[in-house]
Amino acid sequence: MRRPGLSRREFLGIAGMTAGALALGGCGPFSGGGRDLPGSPQARRTGETREHLLRAAPLEFEAGGQRLLTWGYEGDVPGPEIRLKEDDTLRVRLRNELPEETTIHWHGLPVPNAMDGVPGVTQRPISPGEEFVYGFVVPVAGTYIHHSHVGLQLDRGLYGALIVEPAKENLDYDREYTLVLDDWLAGAGGTPEDALRRLRDSGGMMGGSMGGDLEYPLYLANGRPPEDPATFEVRRGKRVRLCLVNPSAETVFRFAAGGHRLTVTHADGQPVEPVTVNVLRIGMGERYDVVFEADNPGVHQLTAAPEGKGAWPAPSCATGRIPRARRPLQTSCPKSSETGSSPTPN
Repeated sequence: MRRPGLSRREFLGIAGMTAGALALGGCGPFSGGGRDLPGSPQARRTGETREHLLRAAPLEFEAGGQRLLTWGYEGDVPGPEIRLKEDDTLRVRLRNELPEETTIHWHGLPVPNAMDGVPGVTQRPISPGEEFVYGFVVPVAGTYIHHSHVGLQLDRGLYGALIVEPAKENLDYDREYTLVLDDWLAGAGGTPEDALRRLRDSGGMMGGSMGGDLEYPLYLANGRPPEDPATFEVRRGKRVRLCLVNPSAETVFRFAAGGHRLTVTHADGQPVEPVTVNVLRIGMGERYDVVFEADNPGVHQLTAAPEGKGAWPAPSCATGRIPRARRPLQTSCPKSSETGSSPTPN
């Protein structure tokens, strides 16, 4: 079986992404002779072993009133969220049911080089019908992404959130939710490979700006379009933590929680000095953890607006009602969003 000839990195480069804008550049190969990444935390096998099966296969799902044919893990987009604790051992059996080779990369997580999932560099790609077991001790807590590292497979839907809880939690919150944001082509506007060919035929460069070079037919949050938003249950007075993940191809999202300010506690898996903002800009491959107090009764939008996308199409979002009485959060979705400038902390 031939290896796919279209590289996601090439796709982003042709779309006009600069090296500084390429957040997913952190996925690049590291030639370390089989050793751990330099400066990575020392892994200690003190926790439990968490085992998962991920089947990479073609699938069909519905979004925006369309039945979309694409690829994914375990029959869904995003794939399953993998959750474990710091110092646990993760064992993932990847079964390749695709028509081409594949791998898994653990975006942002320091792992042994042989487990890093870069085809032809750190491992032999997994052929159709084959399996491969990834196994390593998870040395650090944080919000990460697991995704294919072959061609443009990530953009077809082969990704999911990877949440590593700290051995001792120092952050105070009552509820936690994960939001995975994406720009979407596969099955709705051709395939990512079709888009790459169009970019090549057009001369390659399309404006050279950070994001905004392609117009996407869909923007998704947890695999769902704005007219069918995710639902989160929150009660008044509770402290909510959101793990925000952007595995999109080339879209920067501006995220806000209507009626509430967000306190950023972690960036790309690492704790930071807390800063409170009205709007948070999330680039490709980036992850942020934020908390907010559900102390403002009424109907509020969780909005992820794609930056620089022409007429600002309806954003991927979840929206909710924080009731005055003890009733669960309800959701709906806006049809437009304010455009505003990049956030500045106050």
